[in-house]
Amino acid sequence: MPSTLRRLWQGDHGLSDAFWRFTVLYGLIVNVAFTMLALLFYFYLNAPTLAGISHVLPWFYSIITAVGVWRSADRYEGPRIHALAAKMALVPLISILVLV
Repeated sequence: MPSTLRRLWQGDHGLSDAFWRFTVLYGLIVNVAFTMLALLFYFYLNAPTLAGISHVLPWFYSIITAVGVWRSADRYEGPRIHALAAKMALVPLISILVLV
């Protein structure tokens, strides 16, 4: 794992950075890109197995970011409501990213 993802996994990024940059922004980019790739495989190359694999691959990134946000929230020294809100937002956000 590259050092940035390792730091994210360990919760070494700030809560805001872990949540907004890695989970929301990069997660959206990764999931949309792989969904487009899956659609390309399925509809244009007639390769449903590759389409399924390319659709599932971003789930690993989503798991890494979810664990990173959770751990960053545990270390967060600001208002506890921010840490709690980040944790509560993970469930629907990761669900949406996985389903895209």
